[in-house]
Amino acid sequence: MGDGIVTDTPRMTPDAFRAALTDCGLGVQEFCRYTGTDIRTARRWLSGDRDIPGWVRPLLELHQMVTELQRVVCDLPDCVAAAHDAHTRDT
Repeated sequence: MGDGIVTDTPRMTPDAFRAALTDCGLGVQEFCRYTGTDIRTARRWLSGDRDIPGWVRPLLELHQMVTELQRVVCDLPDCVAAAHDAHTRDT
């Protein structure tokens, strides 16, 4: 207690881990390179032989948020140009 770790969050299931990897566009090997996790450990998580640590879910959620933010930021120039074109046509 008192270490800042949230302990009441349910553990991530192997199916949820697999789905989160897919949602992030990450393969297991890429996730392992990204996090420094041994591939055998990740495979044990996927098979249900080992519990998935609590840090995995928030890390993958953060990865998804950053990916989405990058997509939005990359789309901004197109949105600004379209708004400018629309404004120019309307005036």
